Amino acid sequence: MRKILFVFAVIVCALIFAQGIGETKTKKNEDAGKNDKEYWCKKGGGLRKQLDSAKADIEKKEKHIAELHESAAKETGAARKNIANKMKKEKTEVAVIRKKQKQAQIKLDDLEEKAHRKGVPPGWLRCQFE
Repeated sequence: MRKILFVFAVIVCALIFAQGIGETKTKKNEDAGKNDKEYWCKKGGGLRKQLDSAKADIEKKEKHIAELHESAAKETGAARKNIANKMKKEKTEVAVIRKKQKQAQIKLDDLEEKAHRKGVPPGWLRCQFE
């Protein structure tokens, strides 16, 4: 019985040790990936896509608000109030999108600063490789 428990304890210790080595290698591989072009391109490209998407959404919503404003001028009573409510909703959505846009810009600025500190060429963040 003692022999079985001893063998079991050795196996468990070996598995725990092997797992720790695997985690260390994984972390080293992740750190190594932070110095290649694809890593920086993916990070910078994703944030730029968020900014472009937010900008397009804001333009679309502001155009829709302008259209609603024009149609509200032609209406009276309940129809006008309904259009005013739609405009208010659109303006609220624009504010939310602007907030997300601002957060994405802050993240991009932080990423650019981090890349600069690590000596990463600025083109890598824009996916411009030589």
